[in-house]
Amino acid sequence: MMDWFKCIQAYNLSHIMLFAPEPKLQAYGLGWGRGGVLAEDFYAATFLRMHAAYVRGDYEAAWAEEKWKFSAEAVFNSFPGAPKRMVYQQLAGINMGQPRLPAAPFIPSQAPDLFARLQAVNFFNNTIPPTF
Repeated sequence: MMDWFKCIQAYNLSHIMLFAPEPKLQAYGLGWGRGGVLAEDFYAATFLRMHAAYVRGDYEAAWAEEKWKFSAEAVFNSFPGAPKRMVYQQLAGINMGQPRLPAAPFIPSQAPDLFARLQAVNFFNNTIPPTF
């Protein structure tokens, strides 16, 4: 969570950050101050790397970053309930209780598989903010 706050503090002065589901590469084409979207704490670093690549004209790197985000989302979407909540709980070391929605909560016995599949897409390294 602290990495997310560091990213926001470092980047928020530019006023290009709006809060929404996750970074989307096509949003940068809307122009400075109108594009970036971010709400998932996990993707603050993705936003920074993708935007930096876009600004320097390295569209292949920007697209690769977005494709990585899609691969991480595919892992989360393959589990029922609220698997992101389980990751937050594990990383922060707190018990957040049961989610209100969806009706079918995450199955705790699937946590080892969730974490193994996230590790396989390099999730825990790619969520660390870059240094510029």
